[in-house]
Amino acid sequence: MWNDMKLHLLILNFLFVLPLIGIGQMTRFEVSGETGTNVLFIWANKNENNTEQPRFGLSTGLSFRYNLHPNFSVETNPAIDRKRSYASKATIDEEPDPYLGSVDIVSQYDCLTIPIRVRYCIGRKVKFFVSTGPYFSYMFGLSLLFKYENGSEVGPLGYTGFYKQFEFGISSGIGLAVPITNFLHFHLEVRNNTGLNDIGNGKSAFARSRKTNTIVPLLGMTYAFGKAFE
Repeated sequence: MWNDMKLHLLILNFLFVLPLIGIGQMTRFEVSGETGTNVLFIWANKNENNTEQPRFGLSTGLSFRYNLHPNFSVETNPAIDRKRSYASKATIDEEPDPYLGSVDIVSQYDCLTIPIRVRYCIGRKVKFFVSTGPYFSYMFGLSLLFKYENGSEVGPLGYTGFYKQFEFGISSGIGLAVPITNFLHFHLEVRNNTGLNDIGNGKSAFARSRKTNTIVPLLGMTYAFGKAFE
């Protein structure tokens, strides 16, 4: 038993010391796992009545970064976003249903979002960074839950065809990274994804002119590897 305990301690010490090898160097490649929430804002044409309000959703994904210089890098952050909105007293058609009354609509958008950004960071130990670049998003699912004034509910129902599935825009971020070891660090980041194209397709009164803006606070852990800078 004592020998087994010593073996376990030896393995734990090895796993702890291994990432410290090469301290003081910065490597070329970094990969991160990150997760957090998101808040979706939907903007309608100024001539239309938009009752949609933001709700919290979820985002999770990976980051792949190549460091061109100790201060400059390029990165991509593919993520699955589950975004939500809430429309109070909405009308699917021009008038409320005479039997069911007005309806509250909970919308859930499931998207694959892929940005390509450049990043600039400063700092020696704790690093502060900003990033910006284009993003592309594909909405692979949209479901709506209808909550009617008389208390009845319908759904969630699939409504993916009521919006354009492809979106592009500008993704910007700001955050900080705190080292745990030379090759492992924790980071906190807030991103803002501003859609540039109209995702409404005009197939219903509910899906007319729409543009999105999504705020995404994230927590992540990054592992650095590859050839180090001289």
